[in-house]
Amino acid sequence: MNAVLINGDITAKSLEVAKGEIVGLNRRGEPFVLVINSFGKHDGAGGHMKGSIDFVDFIKTDENLRGLKGVKMYEAHSTAAFIALSLDVPKELRSNSRLRIHVGDIGKVEFISLTPEGKIKEEQFEELSAFYARTMELINRLEALTTEEIQGTLSKEGSVFLNAEECLRRGLVHRLF
Repeated sequence: MNAVLINGDITAKSLEVAKGEIVGLNRRGEPFVLVINSFGKHDGAGGHMKGSIDFVDFIKTDENLRGLKGVKMYEAHSTAAFIALSLDVPKELRSNSRLRIHVGDIGKVEFISLTPEGKIKEEQFEELSAFYARTMELINRLEALTTEEIQGTLSKEGSVFLNAEECLRRGLVHRLF
């Protein structure tokens, strides 16, 4: 089975490379799994949010989804978890890892570009708002994430960590490896 790897920071470039690989595999009619090993982005900014939304929309088209047979996650935090959980295919998670469901760092000033007037730049606000909306849509679609406990943690902290066993128990992944 072929693998399309998203490894390290989720950037516009890493997502474009993955898209290119998917197009090539589909053109040849070859099945593949998406392998994710990413903490989103190591500076805490959550990875490329707009690119992650675009990637999910790209891969969910009939033409691009047909070859995808599953998602295998070593680490999947923030935008990486968003990508993995958005795809309606079997998912595997490394048994000693955690998923981090993250709705964006709109409250953390150190990760936000401010105008000289001290306001969030419009393009960044739009990206944060779009990612928040899509992540909340995903959370509400996945029954396993609609519990009071998880909703409360997301509301207070902006993210929630789930260990591999909990992900399996909640049905977010189909198998641990």
